[in-house]
Amino acid sequence: MVTSSLSKRGQPLERLLPAPLRWHGAAMATSNTPGNGDRPTMAGGIFLFISLLVGAIAGTALGQPSLGTITGFIVGSALALTVWLVDRNRAKKGN
Repeated sequence: MVTSSLSKRGQPLERLLPAPLRWHGAAMATSNTPGNGDRPTMAGGIFLFISLLVGAIAGTALGQPSLGTITGFIVGSALALTVWLVDRNRAKKGN
């Protein structure tokens, strides 16, 4: 909770902000999202990023930058989806 900070007019910030905006309570301190806490989840977004980048560069080199970008997106999405499915199955098994 904000206690000593003052606004431009000298009023404490608690009086300017409605109660829900000051602190979201336990929702910010703990999370009920799957995989949060006991084990780290795998991230597949890097595959999407790298595939887009490589696809755009390769497409430009071949004279088809749009086709390369679309191909990179499709390949990266497939890889990211695979990582997500593997991680979801791993979480269900409890490993």
